Amino acid sequence: MEQYEQPSQKQRILHTCEYQAKTWPHSRQIVIKVEAGPEGTNRRAIVTNRSGAAICPEGAYDDYVIRGESALFLFITRRNKELKCGLEADRRSDHRYMENLFRLNLHCLAHNLLVRARQLIAEPPAEKVIDGVPPNAQPENSRRQQQNRRRREDPLGEGQPCTWRTRLIKVAAEIRVSSRRILIILPRHWPYLHHFEKFCDKTFQLGLAGCPPS
Repeated sequence: MEQYEQPSQKQRILHTCEYQAKTWPHSRQIVIKVEAGPEGTNRRAIVTNRSGAAICPEGAYDDYVIRGESALFLFITRRNKELKCGLEADRRSDHRYMENLFRLNLHCLAHNLLVRARQLIAEPPAEKVIDGVPPNAQPENSRRQQQNRRRREDPLGEGQPCTWRTRLIKVAAEIRVSSRRILIILPRHWPYLHHFEKFCDKTFQLGLAGCPPS
């Protein structure tokens, strides 16, 4: 906390050491992380067998954080959060069970459509190697900068339901229906028209290629 109070910024220190519990047959490499910020202190420790953990403890710890981010439990938790908060699946406006169940099914279908559309339009991440160091071994600030740049460059592929709603779905349009076609007329000065064109091109190309359903 003393280092935090000097520059009034979040501070993080990582340290490695050997540790052996009573039930362990031999000692193991430990990476200890200590953070101090406005919320207080945050202490974490991981046990690793990576050979470079003693040389680059920050990269080793961040790599374990990324592995935890892709864990099945957290993946399901994030998708449930999108379904509940982003698409308001917990909204039950009717007092009858079947009507609410039907509404919940509609929310689930909308979420599946969103996940599938996000997979189709997402651009492959352009990982930047700095001084020969891969992104997983870079400091936390560099890794976050790359993630933020990816969100800016690909807002739909990395976007939450609210991003898709404001940038692609929620737009005033004129629909003209004839016996031969359905014509959708979009505003000429719509600032997110390029997102709509990109999404249409992607889906059209995949449709011509016979993309199998997921």
